[in-house]
Amino acid sequence: MGRRLLRAAGHPPGSRGLSALADQARQARAVSDEERTRTAMDSAWSLVKIAREGAANQRRPESECGVEGRGWLARAEAEWRRADGDNDPAAWQAVVDVFGAGFAYESARSRWRLAEALAEAGDRDAARREWLIAAKVADGLRAAPLQAALADLGRRARLGGAVAGSGRSPGQPGGPAWSGPGGRGPLAGLTARELEVLQLLSAGQSNKEIGAELFIAAKTASVHVSNILAKLGASSRTEAAAIAHREGLGTASSQQPLSVQGAGGRARDVC
Repeated sequence: MGRRLLRAAGHPPGSRGLSALADQARQARAVSDEERTRTAMDSAWSLVKIAREGAANQRRPESECGVEGRGWLARAEAEWRRADGDNDPAAWQAVVDVFGAGFAYESARSRWRLAEALAEAGDRDAARREWLIAAKVADGLRAAPLQAALADLGRRARLGGAVAGSGRSPGQPGGPAWSGPGGRGPLAGLTARELEVLQLLSAGQSNKEIGAELFIAAKTASVHVSNILAKLGASSRTEAAAIAHREGLGTASSQQPLSVQGAGGRARDVC
């Protein structure tokens, strides 16, 4: 019984349910949608309670939690804190520690979340260390969904280095990254980061949402937006979005998502 309860909340597909609810709560909180935040939190609380009840059900020897069960419980607790607006690196470190080297994929996936939490906390050096460890494992396992998630995090958080399985460094800043047809066009003067901001802007995201997505302050996002408008000669965000669409840049939802599931709330499938 205990194991079944734990699996309902902590093991796929239940774990993806709790992770998705945490994403939904964060997305709703980012736009100050109290009703959606509360709905997601209520559902997440139901799942984390199931996980706790499963761990507490020790009346039978076969119900005792082994390493895997303790790992899933730790993950459920970390996801619950993430849903509650407290993406605590210590909670994800606990998940990594419980799974250990014997569960290579789960440890790597947890390090991905740990790197994300560290980046949100402003500790980019520690985030990069965890990211590199996770990327090496994901590359060795050829775990494509996790590779994609790590590539996305590396770019958004500017962790740098070649992304596992991709041979590119999407997080590195640089010169103009979009030249438009024939190497010309209004987007030719934008940097890689400005193109990312423009793509999110075109999707209708606010400066606060853009900042959360790219691990930068809302004020910094505002500066990027101002620079973009000036470079494009646009008088408004709407006009800038129209230029981006005309030049084929698209939006975060019409192309490959900027995050497998970042603060913007897009769906993830890292299982």
